[in-house]
Amino acid sequence: MRTWTPPSGWTAGEKPPASRLDTDVRDNLLSAGEWVSFDPELSETATGVISVGTDGVSTARYCRINDTIIAEYYVYWGYTSPNFGSGFYTWKLPAPPAGVQDSNGECVGHAAAYHSGAYSGVCRLTADNTVLTYDRFYVTSAPGPGAWSTTSPWTWASGDYMYATITYEAYPARPNLLSKQDSGLEATGVGSWQANLGTPSVAVANSTTRAILGTHSLQATWGAAAAYATGFVCNTGAILTVGETYTFSIDVYVPTGSPLVYAEAYFQTHAPPPGWPQDATVRDQWQRLACTFVATATSHYLGISQLEASDSGDLMWVDNARLEVGAVCTPPPFRVTAARSWKAGEKPTAAIMNAQIRDNVGGIGQWHEHAWVPTWTATGTAPSLGNGTLTGRYTMVGKTVFAQLRLTMGSTTTYGTGSWLFSLPVARYDTGASSWPVLGVAALFNAGVGDYGAVARHGTTTSNVVLDTTALGNVYSVVPFTWGVGDVVSINYCYEAA
Repeated sequence: MRTWTPPSGWTAGEKPPASRLDTDVRDNLLSAGEWVSFDPELSETATGVISVGTDGVSTARYCRINDTIIAEYYVYWGYTSPNFGSGFYTWKLPAPPAGVQDSNGECVGHAAAYHSGAYSGVCRLTADNTVLTYDRFYVTSAPGPGAWSTTSPWTWASGDYMYATITYEAYPARPNLLSKQDSGLEATGVGSWQANLGTPSVAVANSTTRAILGTHSLQATWGAAAAYATGFVCNTGAILTVGETYTFSIDVYVPTGSPLVYAEAYFQTHAPPPGWPQDATVRDQWQRLACTFVATATSHYLGISQLEASDSGDLMWVDNARLEVGAVCTPPPFRVTAARSWKAGEKPTAAIMNAQIRDNVGGIGQWHEHAWVPTWTATGTAPSLGNGTLTGRYTMVGKTVFAQLRLTMGSTTTYGTGSWLFSLPVARYDTGASSWPVLGVAALFNAGVGDYGAVARHGTTTSNVVLDTTALGNVYSVVPFTWGVGDVVSINYCYEAA
């Protein structure tokens, strides 16, 4: 199987070798959606001893599209020496997941099983605790509660079988070493961002005026200063390896009248990585800046400095800061442009190559956590999130949407009346008034009790869904249980965009 490699940048006048084109274009495009088999390592949590029998079958296969994983599993219990174990069942993931890492793992897909009749379930990531490892998933009954085990949803026997299909965001090949708050500013506050030691100091604040990802960014207000006089920084913390090469990148927005800026690793020798600018060159639009440096200590300051003189009150914004190992910059998610036609004898510029190959190919199947702020409403009185949390993230491959939504109830959350409605990151394709499209599955966690399952089907518009437990009806304040603090809704979407 060919492996996905984030495409690198292009510089003016460059004549790339064929091997680089093979990696950046041929291998990436051919590997997207290529299916391969792997060992699902079916296990159980009590003793880990399990066998489908010498005539049984336990298989799995998956494909990877950048950070998006799609996998299928099949188990058939044979008649010759099967061992059903004594705990609940878990399966190996083909690649470690990104996202939630706690005992109430994300919903990642659906499952079906057959004994004397058919049964359905939802797949959830396992926890990183004393029993489970974080690179596995389990199945819970729908509507539930209870995880599939040696005795649930029935006592398994020879001739029984089960299927599962999952989709999820894989842990990226080059993770962002900065904290989520320093990167995206989506929570209250400015993280570790602060004014540099220049004169005068710069005021930094969390802002919702504009953002490239999500709804928040960092706003900087300059004082009157000469060029190169001051800036603002964040601290990496003691996470660096001395002698290792790193790349710091960040999106900046400089409005008309404010000074252009540059990205830097303070007190370090640095240079732009191939295909990316270190100095801002445009105003009134987002531009990604990057610099590569070699760590001389376990922590460094990274940030933005002036290229030009500033007046008191000049503004700018930054968002989507990243720190990665190596001299390569990950492009901002979804920075894609319409595919162009190529002409015989044409000598494309570096800008064209970066837009058409680096950004378009690199953006396929790339997730981001700050791009979607879900909404939770109801057909009657609206619920109120209170001190609960509601998060979402998604990706698109062409017009196919993969998304995750997670709602955790707080002590001041109220639950409204009527069926709950959850938003989609992108409106779905309207298949007609007579159809009831299913857009995903949901895991419903009743704290201290167990898991339930539901399907996410069409709601009141093409931009929302209801959760249908089938046997118990739509999910609302008392279905499939009376909701309270610590309870969780986790939805896994897969559908066609409008």
